Amino acid sequence: MPKRFILSSRPTTGTGWTGAPTPRRLFERLPDGSYVCGGHGSTVWIRCIAHHAEYFEHVDGGGELHRYRLVPLPPEPGD
Repeated sequence: MPKRFILSSRPTTGTGWTGAPTPRRLFERLPDGSYVCGGHGSTVWIRCIAHHAEYFEHVDGGGELHRYRLVPLPPEPGD
């Protein structure tokens, strides 16, 4: 993961991406290779099941497919 990035998501039936700036420090890598972020509102758990050129796919605990991409941001001053 980049140090700072925009975590964008897109519905599987849509074409637009939505996202927010996110610091890597909010994510913890788990032993199974997934990532969890619990310090920024609702808990986000991501485990890549398929990697494509511009995005990756994740299936949540309820079996719903999600698409995400990480868009790197420049470092903040002082980083």
